[in-house]
Amino acid sequence: MSTLGQIHRIHSKNKGLYLRQVTAKIEMGTALLSKFERVERIHNKEQVIDLILQY
Repeated sequence: MSTLGQIHRIHSKNKGLYLRQVTAKIEMGTALLSKFERVERIHNKEQVIDLILQY
């Protein structure tokens, strides 16, 4: 089963987006988003909404 962070990483890669571009768009730190993608930190509701609205 894929996590939201893993799915996000796949979609970003398919769109050709770098982590920095995504974090600038959703106003989140690169370290924080990277931790989400690697499942080292849990998302809160607002962060999930920001990630979903990116696509």
